[in-house]
Order: sequence, then C-alpha cells, then structure tokens
Amino acid sequence: MRAGHLGALTGIAGLTVVAAALLSTPTLAQSGRDEQDCVGSRNDRLVISACSRLLASGQRDPHNRAVTYYNRGLAYYRRKMYEHAASDYSQSIRLNPTMATAYYNRAVTYHHMKRYRQAITDYSQTLGLNGKASLAYYSRGLAYSAIKDYPKAIADYDRALEMNPKADPVYYVRGIAHAGLRQYDKAIADFTRAITISPDQPNYYGKRGLAYYRRGAVRDAIKDYSEAIQLKPSEASFYVQRGRSFFKLKQYGRSIQDYSQAIKIDPRHNQAYVSRGLAYEKLGRRARALEDFKRAVALKKARLRSLRTQRR
Repeated sequence: MRAGHLGALTGIAGLTVVAAALLSTPTLAQSGRDEQDCVGSRNDRLVISACSRLLASGQRDPHNRAVTYYNRGLAYYRRKMYEHAASDYSQSIRLNPTMATAYYNRAVTYHHMKRYRQAITDYSQTLGLNGKASLAYYSRGLAYSAIKDYPKAIADYDRALEMNPKADPVYYVRGIAHAGLRQYDKAIADFTRAITISPDQPNYYGKRGLAYYRRGAVRDAIKDYSEAIQLKPSEASFYVQRGRSFFKLKQYGRSIQDYSQAIKIDPRHNQAYVSRGLAYEKLGRRARALEDFKRAVALKKARLRSLRTQRR
C-alpha cells in the first residue's frame, strides 16, 4: 500500500469545504476480494465491510492497517458518518504519523462538524508535513473565516494564490474575508479577479454586488445582481439583493417586482416578505404591507417550531 499525496489547488467550486475525494486515494496490493473492495469499490457500505474484515483479521502490518483505516474513513466521510470518519483517520495517524492526507481528511471532517479549531490544528499539521499543499492553505483559510479570524484567513489565501495565481475560488473567498473586515475596495478587486478568470460563476457577481452596495455604489450593485440573475435565474437571494438596491434608490415598484419574484421562487423566503412589506409601506399600501409582515411572522414561527422539534 501507499498513501496518497496532496496535490495543487484545482477545480474548487464555491465556498463549500473541500472534499476529501479531491485527494489522491491510497492504493492496496490487489490480493483478495476484500483488498479490492476496500480500495476500489464505489459502494461505500461494501468498502466499510471489506476494510473492517481486513482490520479484524489481525494479519496486516502497521503501514497497511493505517491505509486500511484511511480508506474506511473515506467511506464513512462520504456517507456523512463524520464521527466514525474522524476516528478512523485518528487511527491512521496513530499508526503512521507522517501521513499528511490523513491529517488533511480529518481536518475536513472536523470542518464539516463545525469543530473549526480542531480543523485548523490538523490543517497546520498537514502543512508541517507538506508545506506546498496549497489545498491545505485554502481549507485552513476557510476555517479561519468560519471563526471570523479574517486576517489569518487572508494570509492563508495569499499563500494559496502564490502557489496557484489562477485559482478563482481563492480570490472569491479572499474577497469575502476582505468584506468581513469592511475592506470593500479590496473585496471588489478580488471578486473582479475571480470573475475575470471564471466569468460564468453567478456567486462571484452576487458577492461583488454586495460589496458595491456596502460601499455605496448601488447602481454598480444592481448591474452585478442583474448579471448574477442572468446566470442563475432560479436563485431567490439575487432578486432580494437587487430589490434591496432598488429600495435604496427609492424605486419601490421595481423593488416589489424583485421581492415578488423571489417569493415565487421560494415561498418560504422570510426576508423577501419583510422587504416587500416595507416597500408597500413606502407606497402607502398598508394593507398589503400588513399581509406581508404577517406572513413573515408566520414563517418565522414555523421555523422556530421546526428547530425545537429537531432538537428533541
């Protein structure tokens, strides 16, 4: 068996946590059906069963056990069984403390569990073993952003971009970090760079539009929201954001149109009802405003009931 390696940052989409599947998968000596299923099966249940039998056999040396735990951890991760995945990666690390991919995958698993500080520790350990892992810098930056430590996040994104200056998702998330620090000019520059590299990503326009809005360039914001809508007309939030921009310009009729479209796409969009109600109120249509406010309150109460039920 041999462990995989951390490759360069390529093809990362959006703000989602980078999946362990982006890493090279360890391979096993092809001897026996369990060996083949543990590493090669696309059925995660089969992977878990095969790897478990191999581990229970007691016939594997420490290196092979480490990679077997690693493969089973991947299968648990893909099935969203994160506690089990983290436990298997820990076993892999115990048996092979220099296995950078195991630290990285455990970090990603902690990230999904919102245990961001533990994720940061493991990303750092990954970088200690492989300082050229741009993917780990990117991912650690995401974890720092999640705890609102934007300066450290930006420093990690800078390192990732030094290694791969054409990684548009990194410009995108660095722009979000700059916006978190209210550095809107820097945020706009990063979103613009991301758009230049990948002009077909609606979220890039949406976030740049928000940065323009917060900087006070409302008409520029409207242009970006319109572009985002052109690219993804099914996204209710773009209509809400453009509607808010029209509201800012006191174009209440156009804002109502956008809020109504958002509600048509997502009838449970609480903020769209609130915002449309405010626009109706500005036009003196108090009865329609009251209807929207009542609907927003009802949606909020339903949401709270749902959350209480989930916690039981």
